[in-house]
Amino acid sequence: LPAINLSVVKYNLNLSSLGFQKTKIEYFLSGIFYWIISLFIIAIWGWLLETLSLDFLLPPNTAKEVLNLAFENIFITVILVSIIVPISEEVFFRGFLINGLEKKFNIKYSLVISSIIFSVFHINIGSLFPTFILGFFLGYIYIKSKSIYPSIFIHSMHNFLAVIISKFYL
Repeated sequence: LPAINLSVVKYNLNLSSLGFQKTKIEYFLSGIFYWIISLFIIAIWGWLLETLSLDFLLPPNTAKEVLNLAFENIFITVILVSIIVPISEEVFFRGFLINGLEKKFNIKYSLVISSIIFSVFHINIGSLFPTFILGFFLGYIYIKSKSIYPSIFIHSMHNFLAVIISKFYL
């Protein structure tokens, strides 16, 4: 909401300036491809940390933490983590931040800076690298598609699977 408020109300921009634009199905499909690549990179990172006994740098199971806060209610957790959070974060970090940074830097720097800010926003030191990688690929697909919808979809899918795995397999 702050990103929408700043863009639409304060700066008198329309929602399409935040990436609310139609796009081709190919961007959703390529988004899935980039998401799978990010999962491989994150898995290699996790394996490396475990091999080097750097467990303190492993990311926390945020989905499990939210499940616990929601009294193990899968419905509330899915709504929060798989719908509200991805929409909010994508509008801010991709639609608002990348576009704002692009006015000062080139698009490559804007992508990297927004990915760094996205990872720092997730607070935990163990989340820095994985969320940077995910944020980078989400930003990349946003830039390529010129639409927020593929990155919201991928982010939602990512969080949904994290919740399901945490609830039923961990």
